[in-house]
Amino acid sequence: MMHRKLVAISFVNWLLDGLFAALWTCVIAMVVFATYILSPFGARDREAARELMSAEVTMESRAFCEKFGMPIGSEQHLRCVLELEKIRANEDQRTGALLDLP
Repeated sequence: MMHRKLVAISFVNWLLDGLFAALWTCVIAMVVFATYILSPFGARDREAARELMSAEVTMESRAFCEKFGMPIGSEQHLRCVLELEKIRANEDQRTGALLDLP
């Protein structure tokens, strides 16, 4: 009976030690992640991602308007791109309101 108690106690200790180590691993990972996000490198990467997304949106708008017979440089193409920008801005506003973002 005493042997079973010792085995159970050592198993519980082993389990708690593992959970404690996992907890500290998560804390360290969060600190590293927060440091990256708040660092200039994180800001630089976010800005690069915004620029890339902007370029992709511009290419998509051009391709969309050309697909419907509006050649680049024409008045129709310019109006088409401007309308797409309005649609995207409205969608961003709705999504931001839905997610309660500023």
